[in-house]
Amino acid sequence: RFSKSGKYIATGSDDKLVIVHQLQPGQGKTAFGSNEPPSHENWRQVRAMRGHSSNVADLAWSPDERMIASASLDNLVIIWDVETGQPVQQLRGHFGCVKGVAWDPFNHYLATQGEQDGIFI
Repeated sequence: RFSKSGKYIATGSDDKLVIVHQLQPGQGKTAFGSNEPPSHENWRQVRAMRGHSSNVADLAWSPDERMIASASLDNLVIIWDVETGQPVQQLRGHFGCVKGVAWDPFNHYLATQGEQDGIFI
């Protein structure tokens, strides 16, 4: 997911990690061993956050871009501080896989969607 400003992109997958890349000035690099031209954009990994014990199913940036919420198949939602890469809070209310997460536009509430038990706010 891209941050609101487009300065960052965060990914989560079956490797259980949340990874944040930051857009850097200048042109990207050519992949090792590739004959392709360099990428037009230059993204650099700035954080790799570990805390889930299963696949990360969804991510959401807070409107102020200071936090990321990650939803996982381990029934957990983790709220991360982007600057430090540390977890701020773990939400354990779901009884099954958490498949969705979204911040409200005013940065006050977080909605999570569980596979078995619906939406929590």
